[in-house]
Amino acid sequence: MEEKNYLLFYAKGISYNKEAVLAILSLLQVYKQEKISLFTIVIYSDTPELYTFLQKAVSIKIIPFSEKQIEQWSTGSKSFLRTKIAVIQEFLHTHKGNMLFVDTDVVFTKKIDYLFSCIEKGKLVLHVKENKLKTKGCYNNKAYYDSFSNKQFTLKSGRNIKVTGNSYMWNSGVIGIASAQAMLIQDVLNLNDELEKINPLKLVEQLSFSLIFGDNAVSAHRGIIHYWFSKEVVHPYIDEMLNSCPQDIDCLLEYISEKKLFSRTLAHKVYYELKPNNWLRLLVKKMQTNSFTYN
Repeated sequence: MEEKNYLLFYAKGISYNKEAVLAILSLLQVYKQEKISLFTIVIYSDTPELYTFLQKAVSIKIIPFSEKQIEQWSTGSKSFLRTKIAVIQEFLHTHKGNMLFVDTDVVFTKKIDYLFSCIEKGKLVLHVKENKLKTKGCYNNKAYYDSFSNKQFTLKSGRNIKVTGNSYMWNSGVIGIASAQAMLIQDVLNLNDELEKINPLKLVEQLSFSLIFGDNAVSAHRGIIHYWFSKEVVHPYIDEMLNSCPQDIDCLLEYISEKKLFSRTLAHKVYYELKPNNWLRLLVKKMQTNSFTYN
């Protein structure tokens, strides 16, 4: 099996698929007239027709899935995010090479070639290191600290994991790993299921990746904006954009450029609506201003 670089999305539902369209358009904006040849875009999607017009500009492989597959991926869990881990695991079982998974609610502001180079060298990739579980005032930290701190787990692989207040939570909106390290995804899945037994909190998937990858992870935040906290601002722009320029790539890219879509949506939400000492504002400030501009 030939080794390749893959950019992987998992999109279930129309809103997630529209986000993925925006993400791919941002990628075309970054690479401009250059052909994207270093990596192949792969999308697990239940709305494949949404990407037909984009396939004229860039190679996109669509992998459809059924409700039965979703049931298999979730194995009784109510968490959508568990299926994300299972999708990554399935993909790495059938594709050899370097995989960069991104949530659909991202936009690219820089080329991502360097991330594939990191993965090729054996590095693991996550989006950004957010904070320690014991840090007060951060998004839901108390619930995770109270539920899991000082718990120890022995995984099926034999690996021992202990959660402490000093354990870091990384954002898992970007996940990079080589197929040669695919066994780590089984560890993530195993730990996720153990954490869910204690308390099925929304971000146990993210905590699982943080604990398994964390010590060896590099950050992908310089050049990839993950707007999970700003969807209500971005979604109206996506709808307006797609309605204004139906299936016209040049028009869509011009719309993005004229509206300064990425910088406006993120900066407005973070820098103007949040208090100066808000943890989220401080986190995004950490992502560096030059993430908002194209190079």
